[in-house]
Amino acid sequence: TLHVSFVLSSQPHASIASLDASAALALPGVVDVLTGDDLAALVKPLYVPVDHPGYHAPARDVIAPEKVLFVGEYVAVCVA
Repeated sequence: TLHVSFVLSSQPHASIASLDASAALALPGVVDVLTGDDLAALVKPLYVPVDHPGYHAPARDVIAPEKVLFVGEYVAVCVA
């Protein structure tokens, strides 16, 4: 059985300069840590349909690849 845990942004709007997963990867049982760049090649962006005249649903990456837009946006996922 594998479990996933998401790392969430504590910033409301910020660039992701780097992610250091070495401490997490050194823990026993941790299989991998995936970032937005890792998942961009595997998962298409999400669209949330809203039935409202004139509304255009923007695409959103599953994990933020370069910048976060709100507090709580996913920046990485740990698989253990």
